[in-house]
Amino acid sequence: MFTKSKIVVLVLAAFMAIGIFTSSASAYCGTAFHNKAQAISFYKSHPAYARGEERHLLKHRKATHYHADQDLITYLEQPNVHYKIAPAGYELSENTSCPSPGVMAPYPGLLNVGGIGMLWYCNIPGDGGHNCVPLNKGYCRNGTAGPPAFPPTTHEPPVKKPPCKCHPCKRHHKCHPPCKCKCRRHKCRKPKPPVTECSNVVNVNGSGNTVNVNQGGNCNEEKKKECECGPPPPPPPPPPPVNHPPQISCTFPPHVYVGESQFMWCEASDSDGDSLTVNIVGDSHLQVSSTIPVNERWDGSPCPSGVHCYRSTLWGKSAGTAHIVAKASAGGEEATPAEGDVEVPEDEF
Repeated sequence: MFTKSKIVVLVLAAFMAIGIFTSSASAYCGTAFHNKAQAISFYKSHPAYARGEERHLLKHRKATHYHADQDLITYLEQPNVHYKIAPAGYELSENTSCPSPGVMAPYPGLLNVGGIGMLWYCNIPGDGGHNCVPLNKGYCRNGTAGPPAFPPTTHEPPVKKPPCKCHPCKRHHKCHPPCKCKCRRHKCRKPKPPVTECSNVVNVNGSGNTVNVNQGGNCNEEKKKECECGPPPPPPPPPPPVNHPPQISCTFPPHVYVGESQFMWCEASDSDGDSLTVNIVGDSHLQVSSTIPVNERWDGSPCPSGVHCYRSTLWGKSAGTAHIVAKASAGGEEATPAEGDVEVPEDEF
């Protein structure tokens, strides 16, 4: 005989076994991938998720160039599809979640995906891919859409300057840009001192039986001295270095249950090498605590050189949509804040 309490426990266990009460079933569309090959392997072994991805690509076929008679694996294997890290500050125009395997539903938050690895379709496949639109996020496989990113770099040909022709130095002569004529200056001389009458001077110095006689004067003496124009003035001091503002980007969890906690990850940098200060705040729905520097990123890979990585703990306080703001400052300059919305649902247990 099963008691009433035993029946309830068995039903809950069955629901958890099929993923009804797991957080990943309501938000994630499969396990994370970190490169294109992992994504292809996952969809080969999970046809339900593959069909959901196909429907998402067909919905945005003008941007993704996906056709109804096309195979998903063949589409992903083409050179136009790349796994790339979203540039800092990049925002999606559409995000999704997966309420069940292969089913993608619109999701209004987590549009700022700067620093997150994603699959992209690139109109210019070579050189790492350029003019790319996002297909889905690597850490949760949710289908996405957004404006083109990674514009191609252009190399303008160098401008050839016309040869300079400098004429001999003349009075009132001027050189026109871009020429810089170096004309030899005329020697400047001081006027000759006037010639005075010859005046000889005899100096007699003696003491006792010794007499010294010295004769001197300026008869017909001319002193010719050239004008000394002096050294050129010192160059002006260099302008102070430009103080660039720092940058910060964060990866937010899709949700945090009331009474539970999740990690969020941020990456900050300053091109001038100034000391960074990072401050992350929540609201009445989520409390941010324990923001510490770490040596790894959100996906477990090492923190890149020149970048400071941080991990914060988010605690669910009350049900609702929490708004998280991450700020960074360095050298007296403020970064554009990284902001994100996180759902805080009630614990269903």
